[in-house]
Amino acid sequence: MPDAIPERLVRQRALTSGETGPQRGAIVGAGGCGRRERASAPGRTARASASVESASVEDPGRPEAAVRTPSTARPDAETDRETRTQEWFGPVSRAIGTDSTEYGPRASPAAGGHASENRTRGGSVNRSATFSDVHGSAADPAAGATASAPAFVPGRRTTLRSRRPVTSEEPAHV
Repeated sequence: MPDAIPERLVRQRALTSGETGPQRGAIVGAGGCGRRERASAPGRTARASASVESASVEDPGRPEAAVRTPSTARPDAETDRETRTQEWFGPVSRAIGTDSTEYGPRASPAAGGHASENRTRGGSVNRSATFSDVHGSAADPAAGATASAPAFVPGRRTTLRSRRPVTSEEPAHV
């Protein structure tokens, strides 16, 4: 895997992807920019965040807002515990490298996280939940935050998803 994908390809993919639609968002403030920079530290970047100059953000109350593509950090499961275990708000996702995917489908739900393995093309593990209440999980303290009545939310925020595309070398099991 290369250290970073060239910015022109990231920008092109983010703006023209017919498979997943536009993948961009506005960042406001130093906090989001700082997290994006820390997540993109040398040796940990699978996909660097890029500025999307063609997308404008016109908000008089937030003139510093900038549109960026997401950054994908790639912490190592064994050696980069700090990056792997902390929360990253903002346009940051993680692809955690491991020696095996044998235990992922069982360990991820047990830890309260969504899982996606063998990713070779676009799409996020929770793409179908982007605008729904299953985007997070009750096991994630940050995902438990809500503006709704607390009694209404906890039982609904426990849906976890795992997916693993079938390769041509293995049979599909129904």
